[in-house]
Amino acid sequence: MSAFGHFCLSRSGDFLLALTTETTTAIDPGTYTYKVVFYTGTDTKVGLWSDILLIAPGNTTKKTVNIPYVIKEKPDSPANLCAYYVNDTETNGYYNVKLTWEDKSSNEEYYVITINEYDSYSANAVLYKELGIIEKTATNKEVFVSSQEYVSGSILANNTEVELKLPTGKLFDVSIKAVNFAYSSDEVTRTVVPTETAGCTAVAANDKITKTMITYNFPGKTCTIDSNTYFNSYTEYKSWKNDTTEFTLLDSTLIYECKGWTETTSETAPVVTDYESYRNKNFYAKFNADSNIDYTIEGFQSGFKDGELTITKAGGSTISNGDTIGNTDEIKVNVSGDYENFLVKVNNHTYQGSIGGTGITFTGTQIKVTGNTAISIIAKIKNSDKFAGETITLNFSN
Repeated sequence: MSAFGHFCLSRSGDFLLALTTETTTAIDPGTYTYKVVFYTGTDTKVGLWSDILLIAPGNTTKKTVNIPYVIKEKPDSPANLCAYYVNDTETNGYYNVKLTWEDKSSNEEYYVITINEYDSYSANAVLYKELGIIEKTATNKEVFVSSQEYVSGSILANNTEVELKLPTGKLFDVSIKAVNFAYSSDEVTRTVVPTETAGCTAVAANDKITKTMITYNFPGKTCTIDSNTYFNSYTEYKSWKNDTTEFTLLDSTLIYECKGWTETTSETAPVVTDYESYRNKNFYAKFNADSNIDYTIEGFQSGFKDGELTITKAGGSTISNGDTIGNTDEIKVNVSGDYENFLVKVNNHTYQGSIGGTGITFTGTQIKVTGNTAISIIAKIKNSDKFAGETITLNFSN
């Protein structure tokens, strides 16, 4: 370590031996990595030794360091590899995992972390990513800090913790090995019972690392869970453990007039109460035939801002309140602005659309209405529990 002054070098055979003789008080208190590298006469690395040195305030920096024989020696394997789910990091189909291990070697340069993927608990491993420090052309072998999986931490010598980002809907496991310029240690897998860590949930050694993203869709309805209200949909994340036989689905009675979950939007799809897979899944609420959306327009803030709501015919002409519409005329509703999603309600028919998308299109024939009919357009304001909404009345002619 350059902060400790110079090295006195003396030659022994084909190798340069490093002997530290410097004493100084110029180094600030702190924790330092002390590293000695051995070279041949042709400047080829043949050995490395490193250690962590702690300098306390007021202490001098004089210490005898005994360097073991490390020339062309295989590094010892790390020990006690553990995995933890980092709490509340699930978002957009990803989650964070913290890995910890014990450093058992003094001559490693870095570590290599291998992430394997499995089709089931009994399936063979398939390489997902190998993360090191050397750029490789081989598929799925990447530099850790520039990989999609990198969140924090280091795999350089003497480090013992990293945080990864992994996709949901897959079964993973990890292994680690220590590497120097000559050799790699034996690879280590997770075999110990993890110690619980603040802000994390331990992954048992016999469980794969996995999160399942289950999304429940209930257009036009709300669901309140742990004092939080969700509109249109709710997503939860669960871990498929070695002894898991099924996931119990969200209680459908939390959604007004919902009579169960289905795996497709088909009206004839059977109701299901559990799910037996680690893969991501969407479920859909099955409502009573006369189900209405939960909100009335009077409960919303005043209408949309100018330009946020457009209602047109197929040809692009604007539709205004009170207009007469032929039953086969196409009506297109679109909402833009700082909203998360929007709904169009015509009688008991509810249509769902995305903000800035292609809008919602329907005809009088599709909804089977005649005469003066109220159409309500409702949108949830981003990062709020409030809604914007407007109602217009159209006369559907025969």
